[in-house]
Amino acid sequence: MTDTVCFLSPRDLGHAIGVSESTVKRWIDGGRLRVMRTPGGHRRIPIGETIRFIREQRCDIDRPELLGIEPGTVESGLAGEALAAPLTTALEAGDEAQARRLVTGAFLAGQAVADLGDLAIRPALQRIGELWRHGDDGIAIEHHAVQILAGVLERLRAMLPHPGPDAPTAIGAGPSGDPYHLPSAMAALVLAERGWRTMNLGPDTPRAAFLSALGRHRPKLAWCSVCAPPSPGLGDDLAVLARHGMRIGTRLVVGGRSAPIPGPEAGWHRVESMRALGEYGYRLASLH
Repeated sequence: MTDTVCFLSPRDLGHAIGVSESTVKRWIDGGRLRVMRTPGGHRRIPIGETIRFIREQRCDIDRPELLGIEPGTVESGLAGEALAAPLTTALEAGDEAQARRLVTGAFLAGQAVADLGDLAIRPALQRIGELWRHGDDGIAIEHHAVQILAGVLERLRAMLPHPGPDAPTAIGAGPSGDPYHLPSAMAALVLAERGWRTMNLGPDTPRAAFLSALGRHRPKLAWCSVCAPPSPGLGDDLAVLARHGMRIGTRLVVGGRSAPIPGPEAGWHRVESMRALGEYGYRLASLH
């Protein structure tokens, strides 16, 4: 998003997607769009609600600038596995604007955040990660790519609706000694799209800090993203987190390329992908 857009009038939304103001007002009156009212009684549509409606209805976007979206964002028409190669090219070139347009365009077209992660972002990072073998240039490219994608995820988060007051809470992190921050940020975004209020503690989070956050906020769900080679104490950390979660009603989910296989008494659930995390979160939220 090029500019901060918080609310749209029915007229602006109509101009943005090529319909009349009266059509937008009929949608509002029919309950298809949720609005806020100004002190003067005028309808205003939160940007997150606007984006939700556009994605669900597969609306064409005629004037993206009215939504704070860069020109060219909605023109790629790429999604899923087809997005991986051009995204990799943009990241290798350090082209932040193109990477942002590609991912945001797929998101606006209705691609689920989890599928963006599994089918495009993860393969792109795997390809970029191979550049480590080519020396310092490869390392610099990989670090820059991660920073670019972190910014892209932040922008997507700003385009999601705010969770309602009754939304369940999820807290997650990377374990102690694990420096990878992007997978945990991706997990937070996947769950946020599923209606969770999320708190990402970030990478390299000590067990005591994670336990403190669980005790303070008592979330319904906790995730742990394990991407670095697991430390000798990881099994104990997960066991302690799971036991504490059971006492306070928190389910622990573990994922990532180095996530261990749980034993029969582990007390936590392993997910193989972002899609699996999203589905697990959806089922658990339905019990809220």
